Amino acid sequence: MPEIRSFSISRKLTLMNMLASGAALILASSALFFYDFHTFKKDMLHQLETEAEIIGSNCVSPLVFNDSESAQTTLAALQASPHVLYAAVYTEAGGLFADYKRRGAANIRVSAINPRTPGPSSQFENDQFSVLVPILFHGQNAGDVYLVSDIGELQTRVRRYLGIIGAVLFGSLLAAFLVSRSSQKKISEPMVRLAETAKTVSREQNYSLRAQPVDTQDEVATVIDAFNDMLGQIQQRGAELQQAHDQLEKRVAERTAQLADRTQQVAEQARFLNLANDAIFVRTADSKISYWNEGAERLYGWPKEEAIGRTPHELLQTEFPVPLEELARLDRWEGELRQRTREGKQLVVNSRWTTLRDRNRQFAGWLEICTDITARNRAEEAARRLSGRILGIQDDERRRIARELHDSLGQYLAALKMNIDVLCKSATNGARDNLPVVLDSCSQLLDRAITETRTISHLLHPPLLDEVGLLSALHWFVEGFSKRSGIQANVDVPSEYERLPEETEIALFRVLQEALTNVHRHSGSTKVDISLRITPLNVWLQVKDYGCGIPEDHPSRVRDTNAPVGVGLAGMRERVRQLGGTLEIASTRAGTTIIARIPAVKRPSSEPATPAKGISVA
Repeated sequence: MPEIRSFSISRKLTLMNMLASGAALILASSALFFYDFHTFKKDMLHQLETEAEIIGSNCVSPLVFNDSESAQTTLAALQASPHVLYAAVYTEAGGLFADYKRRGAANIRVSAINPRTPGPSSQFENDQFSVLVPILFHGQNAGDVYLVSDIGELQTRVRRYLGIIGAVLFGSLLAAFLVSRSSQKKISEPMVRLAETAKTVSREQNYSLRAQPVDTQDEVATVIDAFNDMLGQIQQRGAELQQAHDQLEKRVAERTAQLADRTQQVAEQARFLNLANDAIFVRTADSKISYWNEGAERLYGWPKEEAIGRTPHELLQTEFPVPLEELARLDRWEGELRQRTREGKQLVVNSRWTTLRDRNRQFAGWLEICTDITARNRAEEAARRLSGRILGIQDDERRRIARELHDSLGQYLAALKMNIDVLCKSATNGARDNLPVVLDSCSQLLDRAITETRTISHLLHPPLLDEVGLLSALHWFVEGFSKRSGIQANVDVPSEYERLPEETEIALFRVLQEALTNVHRHSGSTKVDISLRITPLNVWLQVKDYGCGIPEDHPSRVRDTNAPVGVGLAGMRERVRQLGGTLEIASTRAGTTIIARIPAVKRPSSEPATPAKGISVA
């Protein structure tokens, strides 16, 4: 079909005439062919049935007298019929009485004798005819004659017919072709000239050209006149369009410049939105995401290509503090939402919603800006718990100090009060015999009270820490800890060092206090190793025991800001973190190691270095 479309008009007209003539001839020849084919086939079957009836009439006597040789002789006469391939005579019971087969005949299909209706029956197969004719004797069925014939004569007639049809069809098509070639020029030539003119006009854009008219009054003349009129109108409108085109180009250039400026502004604003750390996205009226900035990709883990076109609830599984229907009725809303990232991590965000409206002030969606406040909320929650825990520890510490003051210093002061009362009575009564003994007792009680007060004061804040530095205070505290607890403490510290900032020394001392307290209370260890390393960049304090260790999830809870842990480890962590350091906890069944690292910020050079030596305290 694509090739026919590219034909010229003359070729198409010729082809149409030939197709019409050929179709008519084929239909007529086909009708004659099929009529003759069926007619000749009936004649052949009728002729074969006639031969079978003749053979049947000649085989009546042999069947009656059971003379198969006479029947065989009768069948042998079929050699004069060149198309009969096989003949057989059957008894009334269906048994074979006599048969005949042409010499050299092969592939003969013999149909079985089946119960049948009275009268002859025939069958036409691919390459043979077969008839079955009953043999009647006095109106009764005495047997059957079965003949098989080839269809050679029919095939010869078909080939002859097809040859005739082909010759007639070829001659007719040739005549139609010659007639069409001679008559189509009057129709095709004006159309060809019109087509050439149209191509020239289209190629050169010259609408002043005109097609050559014809002296006929048919449709071709009408088309040519209409084409020439159309060219005149196009020529007139071309001038008008050129003028309008010039004006439009000027307006387009102005509008393009405006759009370029606007596009640059929008691109700059979009770049600023992508630089924002907050997640910014736009939801349409049907809650589909239409904009998703890079901050949203970083916060939630969903790339823009996967987020756009889906609902925020499908991606983020948002938990609202109030029903969503109430929020949808507000023009603006701000509050905290709980959402989940692509990996399933839960976030708490501060979300700010602004309603978007179209030019007709109809609802078009929402602009949402979400800020991750998960860490801030956890820090605030941890600070509240730590503050409450610190207040509880302070109350416990006050009770402990009050109890120690009552049990030690209070007892000494009470005994001193009793001695003073005795001295007052002795002075009133004038008795001076026991005065030296009472005064000596008062002096001893005062010494004990002073010693106890100094011990409590040193435990709360050792003066050595301010006066001579961390190493002296560390040695003093470790020595006292070892004596009080019975735990062997091995200390490895540098022999000389420059004084560290006061806040660094206090933080390291408090970490050591808390670590040794935990060793004494919880580890069950009989030995503890303490080491201090000072580098130009950091100060490292390590406390290692050999006890039972701490629960497996406790160090991870310490690293998690929101984890519920005791004030000891949390306080150590907060002290170190405030100075820009880190606290590491490693625990196994063989013991626990706590490593505190604080950046080394040296004191001013006016402060002298304090030498110290490592000791081993048993």
